[in-house]
Amino acid sequence: MNPRSRSATVSSNLRDRIRQSTADDILAAAEAVFAEQGLRNAPMGEIAARAGMAVGTLYNHFADKESLVEALRSARSEELLARLDDALGQGAFAEQLTAFVESLWSHYEAHSRLFLALMGEDQGAGAPSGKRKAAMSEVYQRAQKLIERGIHARVLRADPEHLLPSMLLGLIKGMSIRSMCAQSDWPVVDTARAVDFFLSGARRG
Repeated sequence: MNPRSRSATVSSNLRDRIRQSTADDILAAAEAVFAEQGLRNAPMGEIAARAGMAVGTLYNHFADKESLVEALRSARSEELLARLDDALGQGAFAEQLTAFVESLWSHYEAHSRLFLALMGEDQGAGAPSGKRKAAMSEVYQRAQKLIERGIHARVLRADPEHLLPSMLLGLIKGMSIRSMCAQSDWPVVDTARAVDFFLSGARRG
């Protein structure tokens, strides 16, 4: 390879890494400011200051607040899907189910204040956007794949197959609602108990 060509490639890769690192810093700062002030009230200048850069640098990466919000949604969705794919790559079905629930729950805990801000924005805008629906569909498809494996392993019964992915995701959503409304005397949410409940049900033995 031509030394100049190799040097140009290295320089290009370095610029790309720096640009990506800067974008990641902006997204982290935006998440913090959105969580504190809400999407509508969060000024771009505050986000830039939180990221440790001039506001002009921020605008070099994101044209406006709307594009920044969408980039943040996309980044967090990609992170979640990657974690769910890792969970589906575990060993037996029981391990996959536990990892799936823990991945969803830990992702919610890490970004709960952002999700509240985004939910408030979605409610104000009416129905979820196409990108939001697509992200939800990706999560559902992975839950469906997990359930199919559970049925194949004879751990789950097949008769409510079409309902089980929704029931699993609904259980985790219920955990998140409980967390939002948590009182000081309530026990901490236990994902292991959630998994056991999904497998065993609420009926007395």
